[in-house]
Amino acid sequence: MRRLFFLPRSTIARLVAMLVIAQFAATAGILYFVRLSSQETLLSEQKAVVAELRDGLLAEYRKEGKPALVAAIRDRLQFPQSGIPVILLLNPDGTVAAGNLDNWPPVIGETTDWTTLTLYRKDATAPEAMAFSASTLRDGSHLLTGHVIESGLQLQKINDEALFAAALLALPISLLIALQVGRSIARRIAAIARTAEAIGAGDLSHRVPLNGTHDAFDRMGAGINEMLERIELLVEELRMVTDGLAHDLRSPVTRLKSHIEQAFADTRDPEDLAVFEKISAEADTLLRMLTTALQISRAEAGIGRERFETVALGDLLEDLGEIYGPSVEDCGFGLETTVPVPIAISLHRDLISQALGNLIENACKYARGGTTIRLSARKDDNAVVLTVSDDGVGIPAELRDIALRRYSRLDPARHKPGAGLGLALVASTARLHGGTFTLEDNQPGLRAVIRLPVHGTDGDTVPPPT
Repeated sequence: MRRLFFLPRSTIARLVAMLVIAQFAATAGILYFVRLSSQETLLSEQKAVVAELRDGLLAEYRKEGKPALVAAIRDRLQFPQSGIPVILLLNPDGTVAAGNLDNWPPVIGETTDWTTLTLYRKDATAPEAMAFSASTLRDGSHLLTGHVIESGLQLQKINDEALFAAALLALPISLLIALQVGRSIARRIAAIARTAEAIGAGDLSHRVPLNGTHDAFDRMGAGINEMLERIELLVEELRMVTDGLAHDLRSPVTRLKSHIEQAFADTRDPEDLAVFEKISAEADTLLRMLTTALQISRAEAGIGRERFETVALGDLLEDLGEIYGPSVEDCGFGLETTVPVPIAISLHRDLISQALGNLIENACKYARGGTTIRLSARKDDNAVVLTVSDDGVGIPAELRDIALRRYSRLDPARHKPGAGLGLALVASTARLHGGTFTLEDNQPGLRAVIRLPVHGTDGDTVPPPT
C-alpha cells in the first residue's frame, strides 16, 4: 500500500512530525471551538437586542394603539438605548407611517423571526449590515424592527483574524515543543546506542548513564547496566578459562612432543623412526588445533582489542611476503604484494598476520592450476580492504559459506592435513576488528577479502574500536 504522506525514515523524525500534527490539530480544534462559541454568543446578543426592541414596540401598540406605537418609534430613533435601531412601520395601504427606512425590503416577508441584510438608512451615506424581525399588527400594518450590526461584524472579523494568527503561531510553537521532545528522546537513545557501540567495540566497562528520573528510559538503562555487569563478569571468566586452557592443554601436548623427540633421538630402527615422525606430526597438528580453537574463542569473546596498535600495512605485507615467499615458491606459485598508497590502521598485528598467513597457505594448498598469489591492501570508502587472491580453481559460490564454518573441510581438502579452522579464525579476527570476511570469485580463482571499518574521517589512521 502506498504511503499517503512522505515521512523521513528516522523514527525520531516521524515522532516529531506526529507530535507537531497532534499539537497543531488540538490547538486548531480549540481555536475553532472558541470561534464558534464567540459567533454564537454575538448572534445571541444581536437577537436579544432586536427581540427587546420588537417586544417593547409591540407592547406599546397593544397598550395604547397605533398612535402610541408611532410615538414610541420616533422616541426610540431619537434616543436610542443601545446601538443604532432600524425601524419601519407601514400602514395597511403600504405607506410609511414611521421609521428610518424609505421602504420595506422586498426580500423580507410580512412575518420574519430573524434575517440579515445590507441596506441604507435614511440620511446614511453608506450601506450597513442590519438584522431584522418582521411582525404584522392587528389592523394590517407591518412593523419591521432591527439593529445595525456593523460593529458586531467588525468585532467578529477582528476575532477571526486573531484566531487565525493564533493558529499560525501555534504551528512553530508546536514544532519547537516537538523538536525539544524529540531531542530529549534522541539524547537518551543516543546514550544507550553509544554504550552498545562501546560494548561491541570491546569496552565492557561502559555503562548507560542514568539521570535519576526513574522513567522508562532510566529503568531500561538500569536493566541494560545489570546485563552488562553480568556480561563483563562472564567475559572475564572466559578470559581466565581460556588462559587456563591455553596453559593446561598445551603443556601435556608439549611434554608429549618432548618425549617423542627424545624417543626419536634414541631410536635407530627405520620403522620406529617413521612411526615417531607420524606421531610427532599428529602432535603438531593437535597443538595447532588447540591454539587455533582458543584463538577463535578469544576473538569471538572480544579478547585482544587491548593489543591493538597502529600498523603500516605496507610494511606488514612486505614482512609477510618475505616470510611466506619461499614456501609459496616451493608450492609452484609466485607471491605478489601490492599497497597502492601508504595506509596506517590500528589492529591486532599478530592476529591479522596469522589470518593473512592462513589465507596464503590455503591458496598454496588448494589453488590447483594457479600460478600467482596476490596479497594487497587498499582503502575503499570508509574501510580498509585486505585481499589474498589466486588464479586457481576457486570455490563454487554455493560452497563458500560452508567453507567458513568451523571444522568444515571441502572434498578437495580432505586428503590434506588440517583441522578446518583456518578460515574460521580469519572470520573471527575480522569480527574482532569490527569488520567482515568474505570469499569472492576472482575469475579465475578465489579472492578472500577482509574488510576493516575506518573509524576516523581525517588522515589514513584508523583508531582502535575501543
